[in-house]
Amino acid sequence: MTTNTETFDHNAIDIPGVSAPDDPAARDRWIREQVLEALNDPSPAIPHEKVMAKMAGIIDDAAARRSAPVVAS
Repeated sequence: MTTNTETFDHNAIDIPGVSAPDDPAARDRWIREQVLEALNDPSPAIPHEKVMAKMAGIIDDAAARRSAPVVAS
């Protein structure tokens, strides 16, 4: 899957506990640092099925938040 980074809305990504820089160059550096940190992590690998199950929950939660009605205060 390829994404056109010029039209992709990076602010549309809402991962609890994760905030990437807004500046594209800073975001690129941040992502590269995160990948290197993960590659150098000596922790045991997490099975693919477990990661996918957790991501499905995160995606479902985000979809529910986006489709929830806005309550005026």
